[in-house]
Amino acid sequence: MQMLRLPALSLVLCAVAAFGANDTGDGNKLLSKCTSAVKLQDSEALSPSEMRDAEWCLGYVSGIDDGIEMAFGTSNTARLYCIPEGVTSGQGVRVVVKWLRNHPDKLHNSARVLVVASLADAFPCK
Repeated sequence: MQMLRLPALSLVLCAVAAFGANDTGDGNKLLSKCTSAVKLQDSEALSPSEMRDAEWCLGYVSGIDDGIEMAFGTSNTARLYCIPEGVTSGQGVRVVVKWLRNHPDKLHNSARVLVVASLADAFPCK
């Protein structure tokens, strides 16, 4: 598994800080909500609350990715990650959930930082 190098981690922290001071929670909240999104993808029955969580997660992960793309995609700055063509938002959520489950020691960190860290780990640029 690829580990984020210190310069890359610094870029991640700077990039996500640009999204504003109001954070939407930590990795524990992210894992809970995104687990509902995986259940939705797997056609499991969801309560109305779980459905809201699933929709939130799909939008949140896509929004973080869109923000990173806007911040880094049009500049000469090294990209934080390179998602291959054809990867769906649902696959991105599965990557995030797997990464969070494999790194329980990181769940106290900001959700937005963890989304970027998980995508950078799964989709390093070559």
